[in-house]
Amino acid sequence: LLAIESTKEWLFAVGEGGHIRRMGPKGATLEPAGTQQDLYCITESPDGLVWVGAGEGRLLQYVHHQGFPRANRGVVHRSAVLRIWCKKDAVRALTSDGTILLGTRA
Repeated sequence: LLAIESTKEWLFAVGEGGHIRRMGPKGATLEPAGTQQDLYCITESPDGLVWVGAGEGRLLQYVHHQGFPRANRGVVHRSAVLRIWCKKDAVRALTSDGTILLGTRA
């Protein structure tokens, strides 16, 4: 277990090997992740989207009934995403080597 975040609807826990657990009033569910990399952070954007930061610069975004597919498939980066900041139209991620990855939301 490497990070825990409560959102408006759920409690999420992320950890090693791409494991994501979503917990709510009816119990816990293991969610599919778009990577087997370790997961280091999780955050909810102001409009309710849930993002996860992983090894090798990977960002995952929660899609209801689909789990957490990778959101930045074209990005190649060796360092882990340790922190994510979200706004309505932009996502920024800080990696373990100090790089800031910038993106826009579709």
